[in-house]
Amino acid sequence: MFAPDGSLKPKPTLSTTPKGKAMHDWRILVVDDEIEVHKVTKLILNKIKFEGRGVEFLSAYSAAEATEVLNRENDIALILLDVVMETDDAGLNLVKVIRKDIRNNAVRIILRTGQPGQVPEEHIIVNYDINDYKSKADLTAQNLFTTVIASLRSYKTITALEKTRHGLEAILGSSTSLFNIQSVQQFASGILSQLAEFLACSVNGIICAELNSVAEHDRDGEPEEISVLAATGEYSDCTSNGLGGDSQYLAVTSIIKKALQERQNQISDEFTVLFFDTGDKNGTVALLRGGIKNMDESDYRLLKVFTSK
Repeated sequence: MFAPDGSLKPKPTLSTTPKGKAMHDWRILVVDDEIEVHKVTKLILNKIKFEGRGVEFLSAYSAAEATEVLNRENDIALILLDVVMETDDAGLNLVKVIRKDIRNNAVRIILRTGQPGQVPEEHIIVNYDINDYKSKADLTAQNLFTTVIASLRSYKTITALEKTRHGLEAILGSSTSLFNIQSVQQFASGILSQLAEFLACSVNGIICAELNSVAEHDRDGEPEEISVLAATGEYSDCTSNGLGGDSQYLAVTSIIKKALQERQNQISDEFTVLFFDTGDKNGTVALLRGGIKNMDESDYRLLKVFTSK
C-alpha cells in the first residue's frame, strides 16, 4: 500500500522480549489527509515504550481507507483520527462505522481537529463513542505522549477483560461437553480437544496417569509406571502402544515425568504439560505439543481454573 506521496508504507514490525519470544508492538493507526501530520506524529511517538513493547504505525489518508484497514486488522490499540478529511464530518462518521458496523469496542479513539469550533466539543464527547477530543493546535508533544500512554493502558485493560470473558465461556462450554462423555478414554480425549481450543494450538497431545504415586516412593525419584489414557494427532499410537522406550518419545516422557514428580505445570517452547490437581495420590497430566505463546497473567489464571476443575 502506498501513501499519497508515492512512498511505500512501513511493514509491521515485531519487538523482542528479553526471553527471545516475539511480541507485537502496540499498533497505532493514524488517520489524517495531511501527510505532514503523519510524519510529525511518528516523529513524536516513535520512541515510545510501554509494558516492554514499542509502537508500530499504520497510516490511512481518508475515512474510506481507514475502514479498509480496520476491517483487515483486528489488533489496533489506538486510532489518532482527524475529523475533517474527504468531508467535514468524515472522522465522526468513521467513529460510528468502527463502533456499530465493525463492532470494535476495544480500540481507543482520539479525535484530532484543526477546526475545533466547527462542532462543539460537548456534542462530540456526549454523542460519539470516543476517548478524547483534541485540537491540533493545543496538542503538544508532551500532551500527545501522555494521551497515547493513557489510551494504551486502557486498551490493555479492556482486552484483558475481554480475553477473560472468552476464556470463562470456553471453560464453561468445556465443562458442559466433557460431563456428557461417558468413557474414561473419550473423556480424556475431550479434555485434550478442549485444551487445544483454549490454548489455540493443534490437537497433538497425550493424557497420562501414574499408576503408582510419587507419594509412595522417594519424592526425588521418578514415577515408575505411566498409563496413557488418551492420545491424539501425532501421538495417537501411544494409546495402544504406550510411551515405552521409543526414542522418539524420550523428550515427551521426560517432561511428563518431571510434571508428575514436581506436581506442577511444565511449559517450554516445545511442550505444554499441565498437571491436574485432582486430590488423588496418583498424578494426572496433559501434554500438548507447542509452547504457550504470549500468555499473560489472566491467561495463566484461567488455565489454573481449567486444570483444577
